[in-house]
Order: sequence, then structure tokens, then C-alpha cells
Amino acid sequence: TKFLKIVQLNGTVNLDPFKIEYITLTHSILEPNGLRIETPAGVILHTGDWKIDPEPLIGEKINSDRLKEIGNEGVLAMICDSTNVFSMGKAGSELDVRKSLLNIMGSLKKRIVMAKIKLDDTDHFILDMLIENTRTPFTDIAKKLDISAGTVHVRVKKMEESGIITGSSLTLDYKKLGYSFIAYVGVFLYKTSQTQFVLERLKEIPCVTVAHVTTGKFNIYCKIRAKNTSHAKDIIYQIDDIEGVTRTETMISLEESINDKKRLMHSIFKDI
Repeated sequence: TKFLKIVQLNGTVNLDPFKIEYITLTHSILEPNGLRIETPAGVILHTGDWKIDPEPLIGEKINSDRLKEIGNEGVLAMICDSTNVFSMGKAGSELDVRKSLLNIMGSLKKRIVMAKIKLDDTDHFILDMLIENTRTPFTDIAKKLDISAGTVHVRVKKMEESGIITGSSLTLDYKKLGYSFIAYVGVFLYKTSQTQFVLERLKEIPCVTVAHVTTGKFNIYCKIRAKNTSHAKDIIYQIDDIEGVTRTETMISLEESINDKKRLMHSIFKDI
């Protein structure tokens, strides 16, 4: 890797006597680039495979301003690789393809399309940083990866659309807020058919932060946060008063020794 030189989008490399400038283009692949090669004999423009996509799903928009400048400056030779370069009109956008596929899939009945999302090393690095701190600026992630902030934004948006990332979370220090008392409450119901009704009533008690429908002796298992034992007692009484609840059993947490989702998330994403 000591011989690897990372070039930023729209960056330049000097290989005497040549000066190579990268020009951001668009295609159905990530970060395609054209090359403006300055030689002693003149300027050569090598586009690679490209098209002008106004709404690329991956990467940044084409650097049309710089291409116009290069055209005005003049080039000795242009090497262009594009399937439809001699076709009149405009090539379709990748966004149009996406919309068409969604429309086709949405119109089909009793058909299931299954796809496993595959994340590359860049996606993994982005996720690792966001797991550690969901408020990490995209510019900071981009600097670490030597890519553009726009590329980070597109990749995160792609993971949001696929359902891997769902919003962002806010972490509170409950001790500083005065809610350091934790207890777990097992709830017994008169009838299991009352489960949904009781869950709706539990949602009305703000200090009930988690509720699970479980097998075993409890019908519902809750986690509550309170200021102290007296406050916890009031919350448990509220749970006892819900119609359909026959009784409760309470276990007081002496210490929350492990409360870490990060390790699990890191482990899951390594397998994707």
C-alpha cells in the first residue's frame, strides 16, 4: 500500500512530464472519472465509459462546468467510450430505471422478490463510525475514507432505503436526569386475549420504557425507570390498576452492568 496514491474527486496527479486531472462523470457505477492528460504535445481527454445523468443514484453529479472549460481550452485528442454516443437524444437516468422496477414489482401480485444486501468495505466503515456516534458529520467520515461527503450521503441514503438504517437514536444519561432506578415487572393477565389492550394502556405510562410479550409464567415483561423506590411503587400500582391485570411480580435492578447494542451491531454488519 505504500505505492498507493489516493486521489480526491476532481483532483490531480503529477507524473512528470504528464499532469493528470480527474473529472467527475456519471454512470451506473460508483464515482466514474474522465482523465484530462496534459502532455508536452498537447491535452488528451479520456472519458472512459460515461453518460450525463442528472440524478445519479450513486456518486456525485457530472462536473459539466469543468468539461465545458476543457472544451473551450481545446484538446489535441479525445478518447471517448460510450455505447450511445452517436445516438440522438438523451440516455435514461438510473433513477428512471429504479422507478420502473419499483412500479413493475408493485403491480405484481403473489410474487416475492428476495435479495440479500451486500455491503462493501466502504459501507462497513461508514456503519462502524455511525454506530460509535450517530452524529458523526459526513465530512469527517469522508476524510477518513478519502472519498467525497456526497458519496457518504448517497451510501447512507441507500442503506436507509434498504431498511438497514432506520432513523437515528438519542442517548440520555438517566442518572444525571434523576432516573437511575430500574426495575423489571412481570405482568399476569386474566385472559391472554387482553394482551393488546394491556399493552396499549402500558404505552400511556411514560416510565414503562420496554414491554415484551413472553412465554413462561408472565404474559408481559416490562422495564421501568423511576426516580426512587417510592416513584417505582407508584408506577407499579398504575400497572396493577390496568383492567385485565391480575397481579405483578417486580425485580429491582441493582446495577445495569451491560447495556450495549454496539457490539451486536458490529457483529451483524460483519456478516452482511
